Amino acid sequence: MEYYPDNSASHYFTKLPQTIDLEREFEVGLSEIQLPNSYLNVAKGDFWIEYTTHLPSENEVRAKARSPEKKRVEIPGGLYDSSEYFVWFLNTVCQKSLHRASDPLGKEKRLWIEYERASKSTHIKLYEENTTIRLSPALQRVLGFSRNTFLGKGDYYSTTNVDLNENFKSAYIYCDLVSPRPVGDVMAPLLRIVPMTDKTQDVVHYIFEKPHYIPLSRSNFNSVEILLTTDTGKEFSFSSGSTIVTLHFRRRTHF
Repeated sequence: MEYYPDNSASHYFTKLPQTIDLEREFEVGLSEIQLPNSYLNVAKGDFWIEYTTHLPSENEVRAKARSPEKKRVEIPGGLYDSSEYFVWFLNTVCQKSLHRASDPLGKEKRLWIEYERASKSTHIKLYEENTTIRLSPALQRVLGFSRNTFLGKGDYYSTTNVDLNENFKSAYIYCDLVSPRPVGDVMAPLLRIVPMTDKTQDVVHYIFEKPHYIPLSRSNFNSVEILLTTDTGKEFSFSSGSTIVTLHFRRRTHF
């Protein structure tokens, strides 16, 4: 931290005690990794619901200049333990944010999201005509809907299961010592991909007895950079903890 004060568990540099100079061709592999399982599965600013109340047609003539009432409900970023709890929290935030002046305690429902425990699916219930809700792309995917806009009173059902951790199935581990290789449609210094474990464990820990070796990008170095990203390429946001990576070097084998 003396050299790199901005280090984090998902992106950090390590200053080596001395410069490493490998005279021959070497390759590197990941032999062990330990990382926190406390990632923030809801990123700040990515999850929101936009609720619009339209003017009834008979009132539009009398209130030409009046715009529809529009409210955006922001879902706080954080670490949510389960999909069921997340949906409950969504409803709580919506009830507080969407209540009318005549209903200061928010007892009257305008929008409700029902979580079906058996099927792990959801459906949205709108209680009023002349209303539209729009889900952010991230919230739409997590709740399992094929569209993000719903108009008018009714029930709207998801098409897939709720998956709060949809973008956190794997951790992509990048290292600046690794020669770039194809990752999707780009070349990147990917060291290895490791699966994430369920949230019952506080730490993700793997030991690889047979590492996957990749040629070094350079033979002379005095620091190492490590970056961990999600399936979508976003850097992990860990709420606590640190990441420990052990690398193994060996001379390249030519066949």
